[in-house]
Amino acid sequence: MADYPDPATIPAGRELDAMVAEYVLGYRRVMSPPYNYDGPCPSEPVLIPPEISERDAWVCLPSRGVPPLWFFVDKWSTDARDFDGLLHRLRNPPIGRGTPYELTETHGHCHARYNDGPVGTGETRMLAFCRALVAWAVLRRRHLDVR
Repeated sequence: MADYPDPATIPAGRELDAMVAEYVLGYRRVMSPPYNYDGPCPSEPVLIPPEISERDAWVCLPSRGVPPLWFFVDKWSTDARDFDGLLHRLRNPPIGRGTPYELTETHGHCHARYNDGPVGTGETRMLAFCRALVAWAVLRRRHLDVR
């Protein structure tokens, strides 16, 4: 059985955004090209959206340096505009039908749930919801690992 992180302890930021992309939205982990404008370079993993081919993704990468894992990933856990885009994306097929999530705020603390999964909490709606998404995906993956 795979070892998954505890979503309740993940802080807002790029690592959490990368988990949402990979675990929930189906981004694929591919290796970056082993070369750039300056010649050979380290090949590191990069998450690419499911609708983009690996070849098309390589064209979008910077011509110098090694791209970070989250190069194509939006800042869902920290940026309100990106977060609104995530909510819109989850309202539409193929991921969800209707509105499969809940967001509530009480006494300055936020709670979120996705597809009747575990509750995510946090100081912001964005953090709570991203934690709930990762918790839902981890629970789902653990269930699939047991089978």
